[in-house]
This record gives sequence, C-alpha cells and structure tokens, in this order.
Amino acid sequence: MLDDKLKEWQTDWNIKQDYSQDAIPEVYAYYKKFVEAGKYPYLSQVVDFIADQETIGDKAALKTQVYLASHQYKRELDSAHRAQMLADGWLELNGDTAKKLHGQKVSISADGQGAIFSFNLSDIYKVFVNDKGYAYLMKPRATRKGYLISNLENAFYKLV
Repeated sequence: MLDDKLKEWQTDWNIKQDYSQDAIPEVYAYYKKFVEAGKYPYLSQVVDFIADQETIGDKAALKTQVYLASHQYKRELDSAHRAQMLADGWLELNGDTAKKLHGQKVSISADGQGAIFSFNLSDIYKVFVNDKGYAYLMKPRATRKGYLISNLENAFYKLV
C-alpha cells in the first residue's frame, strides 16, 4: 500500500524535485509516531522503523519522504510557536521592523545558529542599525559585539 504510493510519488518527484513540499500523509504519520515515542529522529532510524512495518521496494524514495516529513514537522512546530508568541503579545522581529526600532530597548525571544553551536536569546537588548543597513541586537550598554538579526530564527520582541 505505502510502496504503491511511494512509486506514484517518485514519478512526479523525478520531474519537480521540490524539497518544500509535504511528505505523503502515511510517512508523516509514521514520522510523528516515532518522534512522539520520545526517540530522536535520525532519518535512517525512521526509515528503518517504517521499513520494519511496511513492505518497501525503493528505500531511496522512502528516505526522501522521511526527509520531507522532518521538515514538515519542524514547520508545524515553528508555526505553533509563532501563533503562541503572537497570542502572548509578542511581535515578530526581522530586519525591517528592526530598522524602525533603532536605538530602542526591547525584550527578545529568539533562536540563533552560530558556526559551531546554536543559542537562545531571552533578555533585554537594544536594537542597532549600522550605516550599511545591517540590524543587530546588543546588550544595553554594549558598544560593539552583537547578534545579527538576519541570523536569528523565531525572533520576537516586546518593547521595554
């Protein structure tokens, strides 16, 4: 059953190769079941989990589907987080809104990705826009070193 859907999907995939699409509902259901069981979703483990329960002829298509399911799951989590933050009175922070906030102190809730680590910002910062138009978050008394706003994900602010 799932194998037939994967074969049908594979034909269309060979033409489009769109990585932003959602996974097949059955694969996504298996992915959610795996994650909700408390297991970290290494893609190969999810593929094995599905292959143990279904007869799969083409594992390459299944691997792609699991990859799509992982991104779909993250999009759904991000969407739920965004809705909750907006409901709690937070506003979205991006480069355009930061330029309007230049020099103001704001309470920040954001995630970021460095070269070798991820981080979470949850404090009061001032917004600074340099002469080239890049927006940064800096500690209120800082004169240098800050976080580039374009590198942040799930960034929200409240005026202080």
